[in-house]
Amino acid sequence: MNTSFQMDFDYTLKIDFERCSVKELYYILQILYNSSTLCREDIIEMANETIYRINEMGYELTNKQYRPFNKFVQSLYNVLKKLGIKKQRDIIFSNYNEFVKKPVPDIESPKSPETISPPKIMKKPMKKPMKKMEVIPPKINNTIPPPNSIILKKGNTPRYIKCIKKII
Repeated sequence: MNTSFQMDFDYTLKIDFERCSVKELYYILQILYNSSTLCREDIIEMANETIYRINEMGYELTNKQYRPFNKFVQSLYNVLKKLGIKKQRDIIFSNYNEFVKKPVPDIESPKSPETISPPKIMKKPMKKPMKKMEVIPPKINNTIPPPNSIILKKGNTPRYIKCIKKII
């Protein structure tokens, strides 16, 4: 009686790979690889979950935070290669290399509207106040000109003539 009950019960172990962390997946992979050939189906299921995760992460696989996952993917690929599971191995190879080896596609960001600004109005430089200087015609009455004076030279410019007439 007791033996018939044990025969009817299914002892199959179902691993929920979706809930496992990367570290747990790595340890499970080592155990399944070193187990019997009946565990190949579980390795294939783990490979399918890994393919799903690769596609979910996309181009973020190159970030530092995903290094443990990248190492796990490489070890899973090697296990699939050793066991001769070609379909999942090829899918992992193509999807992983698509996101890791190819550059991130450039997505053009919307351009901001160009604003045309009027030209800057330049301020005129301030003139330095000139010192008042005394204009003295040359050598009148043999006097020495003061230090702040301009001595006019002979010429027939209208200004020179005006200055001479005012003095005389």
